[in-house]
Amino acid sequence: MELADFTARYRSLAVAGCEWRAFGLVDPEQMADRVFARMANRPVTLKELYKAIQYVVDDGYRRAASQKPILSVFQGPLVSSRKQPEKTFEDLAGDALRQLPSRETILLQEAYWDELDITEITELYGYPVAKAEEQLAKARINFQRRLARKGPTVETSEIPTILRQIKPGTHRR
Repeated sequence: MELADFTARYRSLAVAGCEWRAFGLVDPEQMADRVFARMANRPVTLKELYKAIQYVVDDGYRRAASQKPILSVFQGPLVSSRKQPEKTFEDLAGDALRQLPSRETILLQEAYWDELDITEITELYGYPVAKAEEQLAKARINFQRRLARKGPTVETSEIPTILRQIKPGTHRR
């Protein structure tokens, strides 16, 4: 596939992927432009797209840190002496996602925040379809169990919706 066709197909993925990874440090549209510029003269694959996204996001953090202390970007105190409000369901779901092994967290984020379908996951990881489906099912079950420890019990069929709802940012694929 040519880079122009690849860009047309995956631009919204790059914008959404940059947005939630960069937490508002840099405009995700500009970051996506940099992602595809970086892919010039490189293989046009999802694996290379994700490498470029990570590079551009990391570079965004480096640039932001060189301009002002990185912690000043995040509003509000990191530690408060005030009593913390009760956690919302979204907070509990976010906590459950962060408590998973990193490979499961990343897989769920790619599937539900970046909205990769099973074919794209198999391309990205080089897995056969059956293994990708197995890994995704295992990650969903582990997320469901972690969430049930501190929050309400949810049905397995509700997991995709919950994960999509807790995605940071506004851009969707």
